[in-house]
Amino acid sequence: LSVFLFLTPIFFLPFTPDFIEFNKQYLLYGFITIALLAWVAQGFIDRGFKIPRTPIALPLLGLLGVVLISSIFSKDRTASFFGEYDRLTFGLIPFLWYVLFFYLLIYHLRTTAKIRRFFSIIASGATMSGLYFWVAVFGLTRLPFLSPFVPTWNTVSGANSRFALMLIVPLLISLTFLLEPQISRRKKIWWGSQAVICFITILVFGFKGVFLVGAVSLALWLAVIFT
Repeated sequence: LSVFLFLTPIFFLPFTPDFIEFNKQYLLYGFITIALLAWVAQGFIDRGFKIPRTPIALPLLGLLGVVLISSIFSKDRTASFFGEYDRLTFGLIPFLWYVLFFYLLIYHLRTTAKIRRFFSIIASGATMSGLYFWVAVFGLTRLPFLSPFVPTWNTVSGANSRFALMLIVPLLISLTFLLEPQISRRKKIWWGSQAVICFITILVFGFKGVFLVGAVSLALWLAVIFT
């Protein structure tokens, strides 16, 4: 799960028609299947399966049931079950894997140390994708021997607006860690650098919708911090 979380923002394959989103979806299928098999194996070793309880468990399963029913009665069942080639993130099978991913995370993140590690990994991978954008801005990805094999601007999505939205998450994570009492100077530099990279990158794109989502997210973040 940790490797998957780190790789998701930066993973792409140069030998497929779609460098980014198609490959990330199959990265999800592969890693979550391995994690699920590991959970099942652990259950046999422990002679019992621990299913995490969470307040949104039943609503989430209810939503999965709605997706299943709508897929069964869909006019295009193949697309509804598996998604279309250019939109593999939508469909019953992708949604099922999202639910499995959620439950595996809830099962795994049972200590403060693991939760801190989870957020650190997310922020680090996402910030690396931000660095890739700046490498592209300075033209280092448009070298003749390199440009046919790498994404043009970012490693997250074919749409730069989605990439900018994604950067809101590591920005807020970095700001949260910066507010920790007795934080070391090394960690201040580390988290401060990540926050600056994400913030400046969001500003450079200048999408009004992203600014709106960022403002709402920052307001909710501040409400949590002060309460």
